[in-house]
Formats: sequence, C-alpha cells, structure tokens
Amino acid sequence: MKILVIEDDRLTSEAISAMLNDCRYAVEIANDGQVGWDLIESFEYDLILLDLALPRLDGIALCRRIREKGLQTPIMLLTGRDSSHEKAIGLDAGADDYMVKPFEEEELVARVRALLRRSELRSQPVLNWGDLTLDPSRCQVTYRSKLLPLTPKEYALLELFLRNGKRVFSCGMILEHLWAFEEMPGEEAIRTHIKGLRQKLKKAGAPQDLIETVYGIGYRLRPIELLPAEPQHKQNNDSQKKNTFDRREDRQRETQGLLDGIWYRSKDRVRERIEILEEAAASLSNQKLNCELCKRAQQEAHTLAGTLGTFGLFEATELARNIEEKLRLDDVANSKNRGDLRALIDALRLKIDRPPQHQSLPSFQGDVEHLSLLVIDTPTNSIRDLLVQSKNFGFASQVAHTLDDARNKILFNRPHLILFDPLAFNSSEDTLSFWAELNKQVPPIPIVLFADRELFQNHPEFSFLSGQMILEKEKPIPEILDTLVETWKQADRTRAKIVVVDDDSTLLTVLSSLLRPWGIQVITLNDPRQCLEALSHSVPDLLVLDVEMPEMSGIELCEQIRSNSNWDDLPILFLTVHNNADIVNQVFNLGAIDYINKPIIGPEFIVRIINYLERIRTIKQMMVKSQIHLPSEKVGEGAVSSSFVSKSERDRNFTLIEKKLTFQLDRESAVAQLALSALDGTHFVELQQEASRSIVQNMDIELCGILELLPVGNALLLKAGEGWNEGLVGRASIDQHGSLAELAIASNEPVSIAQYLSAEHPYTDRPLLQAHGIKSGTIVPINLPDDGPYGVLGAYSTRHKSFSPEEIKFLEIVANILSRALERQKTTEALHLMQANLKV
Repeated sequence: MKILVIEDDRLTSEAISAMLNDCRYAVEIANDGQVGWDLIESFEYDLILLDLALPRLDGIALCRRIREKGLQTPIMLLTGRDSSHEKAIGLDAGADDYMVKPFEEEELVARVRALLRRSELRSQPVLNWGDLTLDPSRCQVTYRSKLLPLTPKEYALLELFLRNGKRVFSCGMILEHLWAFEEMPGEEAIRTHIKGLRQKLKKAGAPQDLIETVYGIGYRLRPIELLPAEPQHKQNNDSQKKNTFDRREDRQRETQGLLDGIWYRSKDRVRERIEILEEAAASLSNQKLNCELCKRAQQEAHTLAGTLGTFGLFEATELARNIEEKLRLDDVANSKNRGDLRALIDALRLKIDRPPQHQSLPSFQGDVEHLSLLVIDTPTNSIRDLLVQSKNFGFASQVAHTLDDARNKILFNRPHLILFDPLAFNSSEDTLSFWAELNKQVPPIPIVLFADRELFQNHPEFSFLSGQMILEKEKPIPEILDTLVETWKQADRTRAKIVVVDDDSTLLTVLSSLLRPWGIQVITLNDPRQCLEALSHSVPDLLVLDVEMPEMSGIELCEQIRSNSNWDDLPILFLTVHNNADIVNQVFNLGAIDYINKPIIGPEFIVRIINYLERIRTIKQMMVKSQIHLPSEKVGEGAVSSSFVSKSERDRNFTLIEKKLTFQLDRESAVAQLALSALDGTHFVELQQEASRSIVQNMDIELCGILELLPVGNALLLKAGEGWNEGLVGRASIDQHGSLAELAIASNEPVSIAQYLSAEHPYTDRPLLQAHGIKSGTIVPINLPDDGPYGVLGAYSTRHKSFSPEEIKFLEIVANILSRALERQKTTEALHLMQANLKV
C-alpha cells in the first residue's frame, strides 16, 4: 500500500519513511504543501501523513482542499504542538487522526494500520480468495493453512490483488501502487516478482494459474468460480463471502452476448463478402482474370480476417488470412493455386454457417443508446413511481436497495448516471466507503445525491458532500427526472471521445457497442476521407485507425494528420491484421501510441482503451499544470508554445510530478524504439551503438560504453560507445580482474564509480576513465540467461553527477534488451548452422 508523507523537515520525513518501509509500505515524500497537492491530484494514495506547518500551502488548508475535492483518502495530521484547539481545527478540516511529534514508532505504525483498516473498501480483517488467505494484522499469507514465506514485495503484490479481486493490473499500475517514485524499478521487476509468487503458491498446492496473465494487459487473480472446489465445511463457513464474488453474470459473458447479437445481424453481410470471394475464384477457374475483382476480393478477405475472430470464429479467421495471401500471389491464376483458393473459400463458408464459440443467443436491443440510471435507495412508493416515469424520459432504470447490490450492478451493468441517497443505509462508515469507491470509477460516473434537507444539519460526517449536486426528495418526479437529464447532458460534454476509422462497418458496430457502456463517446467513420473533416469540427481524445483501407491506408491518413500543426500531437492507435516489423516501424515512426492486432478480443480491448484514455488524461493534466499547450489546443497570442521554451527554463518550472511524467515518457519512447530495432533483427553491433546513443541523449551525459567479456585472456573489450576518443572503440581493452566492471558482474548489481576514481582505488579501468575526464558514472551488468555474464553497460559524465534510481533502472532495461537481442541472434545463428549441416 502507498503512503504519502508531506513534511518539510527532511530528517523527520526520512525517519517516518524508514519506519513505514520496515512495515512493507511504499512511501513517497513531499517537502511542501503545493508539491503534496500536485501528487495527490495526479496519483492515488492509501494514506496521507500531513504536517501542519508547511511552506507554500499549510497543512490545514491542504486538508480542507483534499476534502473539498471529494477525496476520502485517510489523513493523519502531524504537529509539534499538543494543543486541544489545534487538534479540533485539524479534525474539523477533515483529518481522521492526529499525532504529536515526537512519537514512538510502535504507536505511529499502529495508528497507520488502524486508519488503513478503517478506510479499506469492503475489506475484512482477513482477506480470502478460495483457499488463499491473507491476514493483514499479522502480515501472513496461507494456502489451505500452509504458511507462505513471501518477500515484502510479494506480500504487497498479493495484497493488491486480493483487495481488488476483479481487476486487471498492468505492470505500470502495479509499479504505481507498490513502489515509491524514487525507487521505482522497470517492468521486468514485476515479472520477476510474479514468477516468484507463482512458484511459492504452486509449492503450497495452489493452482499454477492462480495469478492469471491477461495477454497484452497485465495480471489478475483467477476467477473464483474457476478455482478447485473447496471442502464443504469451508463453503458453509464462507458462503456470505463467496456471494461477494458471485460471477454468474460475469461482464465478459455479457460482452460475448452483445457480440453474438451483432454477429446475427451481420451474417448476411458476411455471406455477401464470401460471394465476392467465390465470384473471384470462379473467374480465375474460367481463365478470365479480372484484376479489379481480384483486388476487391483480396480486400474482402482482409476485412473478414480482421473481423471473424472477434466473434469467436478463430478458425475462420485463419482461413480468411490464407485466402488473402493466395489472392496476393503473382501466379494466383495457375491451376494449383486456383484449386487451393476454391477449397479455402468452401471451408470458410462452412465455418461461417456454424455458431460462434460460447454461443448465448441473446435478444439484441439495437443501436439506440438508452441512458442507464441506477437508483440506490430503500424501497418506497415514490422510488417505484420514479422508476416507472423514468422510461418516458429515456432512462433504462434499475434500483439497488443495498450497497452490495449496488456494487454488483455497477460492476456487471455499468450505469450512465447514479441517483444515491446516502442516508438510506444504517452504517455511515459503510456509506462513506462506498462513496469513496464510486469516486474511483474509471471513467467516472456522474452522481446526484437524493436526500432531504437534513443531510448536512443532522449528519456532519457528510458535510464534505456540500459541494455535490443534491436533489431534494420532496420535488415532483418530472422535475427530478428533468434535472437528471440535464446532469447527463453536462457530463456528456466532458466524456472521453474516440474517433474510429475502419472500412469494416461490422467492426465499427462492435467497437461502438463495446465502448459506449463505459461512458465513452464513439464516432465511427467507414471512409478515411471523412476523417480530416471530422477532426476540423472536434478533436477527439484518441483516434483509432485501421492500417489497411481501400481508399486511403491508415498510415497515409496518419501522415496527413501529422502534417497539420493542429493535430500533430493527437494520440493515435492503429488496428491491423498484419504485425510485421515494417508496419510496426511505420506506425511508431508516425508517433502512434500503440497498435492492436485484429481480431479484436472484446474485454481486453476495453481495458486497453480505458488505460490509454486514463494515461492521456494524466498527460493533459500535467501539461496544463506546467503551462504546456498541445498543438491541438488553441493558444492565445500571448501564450508561448512549449516547443519554443528552453529545456533549462522548462525544467525550472516543472514540479516534481511533472518531471516524473516527462522522464517516464522519454524513457518509454527510447525503450520502445530500441526494442523495435531488436525485434526487427538489427545486427547486435548496430544495436549496441543505437543503445549507446539513446543513453547519452536521455540521461544528459557525455559518454557511454559497452564492454564485452572476452572468452580468453581475462579481458574486457570496449565494444561500442559514444564520446570516446576517435578510433578507441573496438581496440581498448582492460584486465577484467580488479576492474569496476568485474565488481558489477560479480555483484550483479549497478555500481556507482565516483567513489572508486581516486588513487587509493587502483582499479584496472580507472586509467581509461580518467583519461577522458570522467568524474561520475554507473555500470550495470549485461547477463545472458544460459551463458552467464556478457559484459557491462556504463553511463559516464565529465561532471559530478548524481544518477537517480529512475536513470539506473533505465540503464538496466537497456541492458536487458541487449541481453535478449544477443540471445535471439545466437539462436538464429545456431539454427542457420544446423540447416547448413543438414544440407551437407
């Protein structure tokens, strides 16, 4: 769990951090109130420790601002004055607890645990998932009563999954939850911890896939109903808990039902596409090659290949891909290819006439988007009348009479709008927890309070809701419903908006139907030539382009968009049936944020799109804070575009969080480009040089070097690098024994060289570094999984530079890419050698 400490005294903040780190909490520190507020606005914390006397924004003002924002994160105030008046002011401002400095470690940790328990949504003293049990009070995990010996990070990782049992976590999300910014590792660390956790769970008797990998998205706990059956007595004891995880109406099943409905409406259009394929095959059989018809058939096969798998027809997808490849052949008219093509088309028609996998035959509602209203209140005649009359206002309404029922309805049938009476339930604590849970929904759901005037008079615990929109129950029902319609219209203007351009109308219907229930505006275009006009009227949050379209390819359209200064920073995502290296390079060179392979898998597509939108929203927030204007935003005459602001000036204006985001984006871009080069088969020597250039550019240093450990002579050779004297790379070697490089290899950890450059440390590589005026640097090992160490990667500066944990992790990621690339190259060379030997 992550805790934010806002304390201007560095000694105190570091002491608190050490205490909490010992208890397996991730801690971030802000040294003034404004930086603390920036972090709170941008990231999610489980607890805030807040000093009263802070520069720029004092603790009381910051506490009030947090509560006015509607955030229910627990707050503990810290002060050096033991005054009842001070305590009263702090608690009235919205704090949950109060501690006077100096304090004992035992008391601080106990109070932290108490606040976290009190705030935990729907938590129990002990967390369960089938036979897996986690006891937070004792920091113990057991599987069928067998204790698991977990590391602190493995424990925190498992706790995160258990407290969010139905959620998929990407590597980035896990890093944000479990690591402080200053110590955040690369994504490879997450995979290592997942692997270790799985091994320990398996050793204890748990299923091997208890922690599932959701391809392309992240990790989650395996659904509870798919776990092995529990003993009968366990089922009886935990029946109430298991009801919480009832997945009989699982959202994935509902999504599949929606897709099946679209499939039955689209089958006639699919058959028309197959008839075009049959017509092309017939023309080829009659020796009448119609190039136009053949080209059209090729496009229809391409469209089918990108669509059919979305509906569970995976074998049909492969057939369509094979047909497309046959139609691409220059000698498609020869007798063998004609016969193969005809057989493939016949097989495709047979597959199309069969129902999709996981068929559910739903009743489909059509394309009309009704507004889904969830009313959370006790059953009364007025509520029943409200539900009945809501139909006349375009609402498809449902009601929840308990908080658990409301949670299930939100999870399985996400509403567009919520009408909530916070006084309808006995426990104020449960209601406040539920409210905090509602505010964490992504995308957010508009909420209107449905309460009497006594809400704030008789229930001061709800005073923080005073800024929320409230509808009084005594108002006439038509007036209430009119207000709800207007509330939705206002919320609709701020909804995330996506434009999807694809020539396949069936796929457009699928994507629109998948995303709209999540509060996302979806504009679909089946002609790429309409896109520029659509962008001129309204710029979306995300543009989704198909790569291959008949009138204009997605890549050509993207080039036109990037040539317009108003749209050159518009986030673009590509859809493609083919994922060869050329296409991947093209889309990333045009500035695409990612690409998704067809066929689209519904639930995974939804999660990825929501993650992209959330990331784009965060980037825009950061740019607004630092007064950076996107080219797609209108900039006044007096404003200065960030592209004309010097780097040093921009750095001075950035806050801690803005620097964090900028470095993260630069690092991700560099890593992605290097990884693409590796996947594209770039020769290892060239890849080393590319890595060296990237490190110099992204770390503000002058020199980078890659030293290879030679198999003989105990020598290290400077194989590639930037900044060295001309002609030195490829010739300079040092003795491995007694070198700093050997120190990094032996420890398998990064080594900071600044402390070893003095005369009292006669390392063998010191003369080479001193000859180039190097005063600081970091060396990381490059390892091969099966063959041991390859060598080291070093980043060096002629200045006294302190290397941050993020920079060191960036070096380690680059070293890992080089390791994988070399391993792949060796495997390829071995295969070529085997083939050559077989031919001999």
